[in-house]
Amino acid sequence: MNISRRTAVLTTLLIACLLFSPYSACHAEDSKAADCEKKWDLNLFFGPAQGFTRMDGNAYLGGDGFYTVDLTDGRILVLFGDTFIGKLKNLKRELTGMVNNSVAIIHLNENSEVSENSAQRGSSGSTVQSVKFYTTSNSPLFPAPSPNTFYWPLDGVLHNDVLYLFAVKIEKTDSDKAFGFREAGNTLFAIRNWAASPDRWEPEPIKIPHGAFGKNGYIMWGSSILPWQGGHLIYGVWCENGKKRMVLARSGGRGPEAFSDWRFYSKKNPDDFFKNDLESPSSLSYQEISPLLTDISNEFTVLNIGQRGFMLVTTPVGMSPYVQVRISPNPVFDENCRPLNIYRCPEHGMGKNIFTYSAKALRPMSDEKKVTLVYFSNSFDFWEPLRDLRLYWPKFLEFDLSRLPSPPACWESLFPLK
Repeated sequence: MNISRRTAVLTTLLIACLLFSPYSACHAEDSKAADCEKKWDLNLFFGPAQGFTRMDGNAYLGGDGFYTVDLTDGRILVLFGDTFIGKLKNLKRELTGMVNNSVAIIHLNENSEVSENSAQRGSSGSTVQSVKFYTTSNSPLFPAPSPNTFYWPLDGVLHNDVLYLFAVKIEKTDSDKAFGFREAGNTLFAIRNWAASPDRWEPEPIKIPHGAFGKNGYIMWGSSILPWQGGHLIYGVWCENGKKRMVLARSGGRGPEAFSDWRFYSKKNPDDFFKNDLESPSSLSYQEISPLLTDISNEFTVLNIGQRGFMLVTTPVGMSPYVQVRISPNPVFDENCRPLNIYRCPEHGMGKNIFTYSAKALRPMSDEKKVTLVYFSNSFDFWEPLRDLRLYWPKFLEFDLSRLPSPPACWESLFPLK
């Protein structure tokens, strides 16, 4: 790959990171650094010591994103964003290509005992047996919908024997400007042959009608999705003049692609969102949604953690030294949910151009006791990740939920829904 193509490719990566950053910072309470432990052997499976050899002889050399979906058949789907592909030579990356979205599969050994070289999956006790990277010949899972565009993968879920994966379309608006990129669309991909090998998947793109994209902002969905009361909670981002806020919807039992079943949380009528009749017409449209938290990134994870409620995992300000969480007794995260910095990423500030970003949780490898987390490091200097193998690999952590502050007795009353 020549220098001009390399520069263009990495510019795409960095701009995508910037587009996924919120507008301003928020004050957060720091917890002890020991609250997270770097003991997951997933660091070996997805680091430079392992690598995934592709069918054409090249290898996965790092990528970000890392949304995960439990395929319930002993496989966990991993969705990468920008992905380096090439070879390792003399402890340096030699790129032969790069794709804006790619796929790996974590294969689980349900019956094996946890060993020194295995990663345990949540409370189920199953372990990671192997990891396989499927994207070949520089072809992404979601092909570019048109010239100067690409899909950036978000969260997904398996429902009614269909694998649903959210993505946002990124559009290059001005080739002469370094920051000439913007979010330009929101797509739900339905994969009905998900039981096959990923290289045989046939993603069906479905335009999400509840999104909005304009010159000064957008409303997009799919930053996080999780099962809830027969349907799904679907979190998104409302960006206006650079300021990003969380928004919330829920789908019914027919799945995310039944868009007429979606309900949107609004302070005007919160009862409409929480009523049990999921298939009756909603009285509110997406244009009447109420924004929740500010200072949110496009990428985050919301987890159901049992009696403690719900936990948000993210990187504050999009690029930050911290992995941050917030706790809410219900799915509605508002400004009353105090931020808690649970880990300081040592790579951040390791050099003047190095930053950390895109923290989230691995839902299939988490439970109500411990949560597996991931974050990434990168550099504004194009050449630095190529020569420094410490950068641009997913870094995994484990967080013990018992370290969270105990919720007060008046927990629910502190977070009124009306």
